[in-house]
Amino acid sequence: MKRKKYSSGIPSYFDAIQKILEIQRDILTGVLPHSGERGSNDEQRLISFIKQILPQRFGVGTGFIVNSTSKGLTSKQNDIIIADEYFNSPLHRELSAQVYPIETVYATIEVKGTISKYKKPNKKTDLDQLLENISIIRKLSEVKKYIEYQPKPKDKEHSNQVVTKKREFPNNLPPRSYLFAYNSDDWKSIDDFIASLQAAIINHKNTHIHGAIVLNRNWFIKQKPYDDSVELFGYKDNSLLRFTVNLLHGIQSMPMSMVNLDNYYTLLDKMPLIDTEDSGFIGNID
Repeated sequence: MKRKKYSSGIPSYFDAIQKILEIQRDILTGVLPHSGERGSNDEQRLISFIKQILPQRFGVGTGFIVNSTSKGLTSKQNDIIIADEYFNSPLHRELSAQVYPIETVYATIEVKGTISKYKKPNKKTDLDQLLENISIIRKLSEVKKYIEYQPKPKDKEHSNQVVTKKREFPNNLPPRSYLFAYNSDDWKSIDDFIASLQAAIINHKNTHIHGAIVLNRNWFIKQKPYDDSVELFGYKDNSLLRFTVNLLHGIQSMPMSMVNLDNYYTLLDKMPLIDTEDSGFIGNID
């Protein structure tokens, strides 16, 4: 095929990427005999694409999300987690998964090779399982504590000696939540899919879908924020481009600061690891 002499433009570029992802999923991933490995392959291909479009301050991985309370609430394993790599890092980095403080998470993406509308042996649909995990993550977001460092006088007796003190502040905005499905033929139309998604959201309180894509049908759906009636908007063209733009707006509009790691590493209170005087840091701002 002879190459065009003029630029094909952004929509055509994303249309080509969309076709490549579909071919990779249908043919290349399809050669793997084990369903679990096929699922991992689908996730890794999407991770590779997302890394190409995100600024480098965003980290992309897979793993679990926790907060700093002692209640032991933990998310299920998330297929893709987009987290801060500028101010923060995961608590633990392991080969198969990572553990992220909820404060660092910009977004989660559930990846499905094929999404089904029908109940599984556990009597839950794919949408039910997705929304249950979103609900847990939004619950974890109720405890998010950040810090900033400010120069302050050491104390009243040493007002001319400036030291660094930290101020803790909350920000309970939950991460953005997305669904990326490569394939589905269970729904007759986008309106049928929207009806199923709307019913599932209504049945699962404290959930929200910032974007959902069904790649082989070229569908993209997003939810209107702060709407009790659960209003969804559907589009039947340029689905990968719409997903990308929505994702970028979603994560870049979220504020981010340094996590107060003292809330996670509680042993520091009992066993100080640094000489605060030498470090230049001395206590909290009252």
